[in-house]
Amino acid sequence: MKRFITLFITLCVFFITIYQEPSIANAAINTKHYATTTFSNGAYIETYISIPSATITSGMKAFSSNNTITRTKTSYYKNSAGTILWSIAIEATFTYDGTTAKCTYCTYKTACYSSSWKIKYASCSKSKNTATATVTATHYINNTSNDITQNVKITCNKNGIIS
Repeated sequence: MKRFITLFITLCVFFITIYQEPSIANAAINTKHYATTTFSNGAYIETYISIPSATITSGMKAFSSNNTITRTKTSYYKNSAGTILWSIAIEATFTYDGTTAKCTYCTYKTACYSSSWKIKYASCSKSKNTATATVTATHYINNTSNDITQNVKITCNKNGIIS
């Protein structure tokens, strides 16, 4: 009986792991550095795309079922010392069929890691095969404020390749 229970629990964990979709609430299994934008004050934004382990060796074509794919792209605003001050993540779901691709869903999540920064505005939108998250973060220092607006776009092509 113990062997049966152990086997049952092992199989349950196995199937939960296989069918688990990446989400903003879940840390990405793996990420690929996508881009870096540098500002005149030395601060920079690094952007990453989540990639399931199965696609690391085969490129950016996503592991998917029924030609539906969900991916997360995250941008981190860092100071010149490399400390993360705030971030925005967009999660989007796409369908594709070899001829066209379409974004069917998008959501976003923001985070502030510094008390001198606040998220002033954030939203996401979808159009055709692209989802876009927009965030405006405000830096408060010495009774002044400075806004930085960042757009994060995630796109799927007709073959399910994410960029």
